[in-house]
Amino acid sequence: MMNYKTEAIKGEDLMLKYKVLQPEPGVVKLGLILLLHGVGSNEEDLFRFAESFPKGFVIVSARAPYTLAPGKYAWFELNYSAGKPIINPE
Repeated sequence: MMNYKTEAIKGEDLMLKYKVLQPEPGVVKLGLILLLHGVGSNEEDLFRFAESFPKGFVIVSARAPYTLAPGKYAWFELNYSAGKPIINPE
């Protein structure tokens, strides 16, 4: 059985929610695969593919910090006032 975990991490000013799939005990760790969802999605979106990767990888799926709506996030600030999405460069 796979070992799933959901946590939050702290940086200087940033907290991200994420899900982790660790290799089972005794399996050699091969490296890290970081999954980053697209605009309007969340950490669950790509995490459903976690078990598709070769055993031995640590799989992390992070939630973007900008909330667009409940359950919908982005990695950068978007402005929709012009009728199309514009990325805030700051």
